[in-house]
Amino acid sequence: MKRLISLSLAGLMLIGFAGVGAKANESQKVNFEQTIGAKDKSATFKVNGVCGMCKKKIESTAKGIAGVKTAVWDKETKDLKVTFDSKKTSEKKIQEAIAKIGYNAGNVKADKDAMAKLPACCKEGGKHSDHKACD
Repeated sequence: MKRLISLSLAGLMLIGFAGVGAKANESQKVNFEQTIGAKDKSATFKVNGVCGMCKKKIESTAKGIAGVKTAVWDKETKDLKVTFDSKKTSEKKIQEAIAKIGYNAGNVKADKDAMAKLPACCKEGGKHSDHKACD
């Protein structure tokens, strides 16, 4: 009889621990998905560059921000597509960094002093022929 009670108790304990372990694993999985998947964001916004030299500056500035994973600027559409860790940076911070180097970015206007220092081709309305090292 003692043996039967002991085995029954042991069985109940195993079932209880298995249930707790399953719940812990399920909660860890949800936590992992929330932490990893939910923090990566992507955004697309206009940046007013005009040439290949602008492309290099815009992309390298964006990629230089902690948390930015990818940055690709399209010279034809003027769209900058970025992927970033939303726990480390934001679309607004990326736009502000690009504005500091002289380009309008999304809703953030370019720093006037920085824009004045850009080569003629890189200024808003500039043409590729304004600078020989453009592309």
